[in-house]
Amino acid sequence: MTTMTYNQTLQNTKGKVAKIILQNALDNNPGKPRLAQRDMAEITGTDWHTVHASLNNLKNEGAIKIEGNRIIINRELLEAAIATA
Repeated sequence: MTTMTYNQTLQNTKGKVAKIILQNALDNNPGKPRLAQRDMAEITGTDWHTVHASLNNLKNEGAIKIEGNRIIINRELLEAAIATA
């Protein structure tokens, strides 16, 4: 895979991961099981490594903050990541 193709895949996956995070954050169902990175990979149709890289990008951009097993979101930045995917 070329660097350009990988970057496009990562950008698309980042948008999909952002959408998953936002949808789950807005779902007020406390009994709903938490999604693991592997679950997100299955939903997005990619591998765990690409989801992990996408989460790191979102974290570096300030769209999410990871504290233990919780994700704190910046809704505006997540929506921007979705829009640019």
